[in-house]
Amino acid sequence: MMLNTNGIKSNLNYLNKISLQYGIIILLETMCIRTNSIKQAFKNNNQLNFYNKKAVKTEKRGRGSDGITFIVNKKLKSNAYFPCDRIGVLLVENLAIISAYMPYYKPNNQDQLDLYSSELDKLKKIYLDLKSKQYEIIICGDFNVDNFDPDNHNEMTEMYIKMTNELKLNHVDTETPQTINYTFKTALTWLDHVLCENQMVEKINVLIKEDYDSKSDHFPLIIHTNYTLRKIGIVESKKQFEFLPKHILKSMIFKTTFQSSTNAKFLQLKTSINLLLRSNKNDQEIIDDMCKELYESLNASILLAKNTRCSDPKYKYVRSNSWWSDRAQSQRNAHKTEFQFQT
Repeated sequence: MMLNTNGIKSNLNYLNKISLQYGIIILLETMCIRTNSIKQAFKNNNQLNFYNKKAVKTEKRGRGSDGITFIVNKKLKSNAYFPCDRIGVLLVENLAIISAYMPYYKPNNQDQLDLYSSELDKLKKIYLDLKSKQYEIIICGDFNVDNFDPDNHNEMTEMYIKMTNELKLNHVDTETPQTINYTFKTALTWLDHVLCENQMVEKINVLIKEDYDSKSDHFPLIIHTNYTLRKIGIVESKKQFEFLPKHILKSMIFKTTFQSSTNAKFLQLKTSINLLLRSNKNDQEIIDDMCKELYESLNASILLAKNTRCSDPKYKYVRSNSWWSDRAQSQRNAHKTEFQFQT
């Protein structure tokens, strides 16, 4: 769930209720100074992880603006960081959730327009950096523009639409059937949005929840996803061989067998990769399958080389303990035979 909460203290009862219902809660405009002040507000805080970027006070008078908080159930392996005051990134295994709280529109104010443009540039760089690291990405936040209603368009709206077009992002919130077409209660404007790439669209559903239990002037967005989490860079395959000691790895027969086997396996791997590239799978699935194929090829080559090395007569009776001798072996065998006769 994502909510521009418009403060913490006035909305405590509602926030405690939703913390029991949703695995991830994203709060914008939290106006909290420290993470501890947020944690203490929740009755079940021992079951939750809190990541907070405090509100920033830019004027001598009045309260601090913006502020971002991620509240995540401890059952999910998570981490978060805040590249700047208005943008936070929550990492849940290979899924990255970018939360943004953008400046609001002031007519005929060039400084505010420049600030909005600067924050969009930061968001774009953060998105591209995460994408280069193979994360699947969801962007959500209060963008303070209503791209759904043409009558509410302004200079900021044009900047926002240009950015989403450049990144080829889909507005999942506007593409999902809704019962109401606004998130900001006072002006009936749709300021909060959820964005993602084409490959994620079918895995995400967004609902504007017309919930008046919340004291905020924004309605919350409920984000449902059937996305399957998986750890980046780890191929889920059972380990089929144990640690190989140096005297096996350094033997010539192991090296020769391993090299000839990998040469043959890589020819097979090249054929498999060509087939994967012509398949209908998305980029992440292709990468996962390639890693799995590579792992299994190397694994099979290592097992073959190990078995060849261990079954070779030259090494069959070689022991790693240098103090053991044929005489000691014969004495042990004789003692063992004598013991068997006695029993």
